[in-house]
Amino acid sequence: VEALHKIDVTPTGADDTTRTDHMLIGCLNDGDIADLGYADALCLVKAELSPRDQTQAYEQLVMYSRNIYANQPHRRFVWGLTVCGTLVRACLLTHDRIFSSSDMDVSKSAGLARFVSLLVDWSLCESTRLGYDPTIRPSKDGNGWDIQVFDDVAQKLCKYVNLSMVFQSSSVFGRHTRCFVGTRKTGTETGGVGERVLIKDYWTHIGDGDADDPRDEITYLREIRDKLGSVEELDGKYPQIEAGGVVQIKGPAGKQIGDTTAALIEGLGLAEGVPLWVHKRIAMSPIGESLEHVRSEDELIIAVCDAMEAHAAIHRECKILHRDISINNILLRRVGDVVGGMVIDLDRA
Repeated sequence: VEALHKIDVTPTGADDTTRTDHMLIGCLNDGDIADLGYADALCLVKAELSPRDQTQAYEQLVMYSRNIYANQPHRRFVWGLTVCGTLVRACLLTHDRIFSSSDMDVSKSAGLARFVSLLVDWSLCESTRLGYDPTIRPSKDGNGWDIQVFDDVAQKLCKYVNLSMVFQSSSVFGRHTRCFVGTRKTGTETGGVGERVLIKDYWTHIGDGDADDPRDEITYLREIRDKLGSVEELDGKYPQIEAGGVVQIKGPAGKQIGDTTAALIEGLGLAEGVPLWVHKRIAMSPIGESLEHVRSEDELIIAVCDAMEAHAAIHRECKILHRDISINNILLRRVGDVVGGMVIDLDRA
């Protein structure tokens, strides 16, 4: 862990001109860190002059965090530090709240020892404890990401190579949905060939601690495929699932676990009453584009009609009601000279 030597600057990758006070980065070598920014940040640091400014420090830290999610596709949660006078607090920023440590007074030996111990722990611990996702890794050529999608029916990992990112997470709290375009990776293939798929990565809230999500998009997509997959008239008008399930992370003793908010704070005595969030990922096709790309009123009408045809069939045959037919959930499909539309996103079905 190394402190970024530039302070009070706007880091590379920011979506505004807000200046950060400090940040910590993960440094693997002695290379030049002059141009590093949010894509490299391990921990954000917000400094204030007085302990009375603690609330303001929290607020700024939270606002900074959105840029880490936007610039790091493999980031699951974010660490931060507030420094108010001589009082330091470590903060764990999750999908709907912040967990904060008690004060570490670095002007006193006990507080300084706790702070140094924290930095040592961060330097030596597994990357998953720092908030990094081991199932999304930078590709060897440095031009994309290698992404794993666990299929909870086949009980196997499907590997993909990311070709582009079409939707990035840039929110402070919530589902932190990200969407990638990729191709299936098999054997020694490096990807870039074969059918393109959309990989949707997101967190979903499970009510009342029930691990069996009663409104699971992955389950819905499988049911729709099973009941409507042979209907040629609907081909390409809704997503066809290729693989999907809860993201699997290695826990204690190498055991695979479906990580949740509760797992992040295990051992801290804070899990009671904390909403349960589960990390999921889906690979599906075909891939559409925004309705902003229609070239005429006729194309717009065709796209919407196709989407509504699929919507009606899904409700009629599968008894699944979409509940969020908005402009963002109707896409245009263009295959050569043929134009069509599709309905997507059953998050709220």
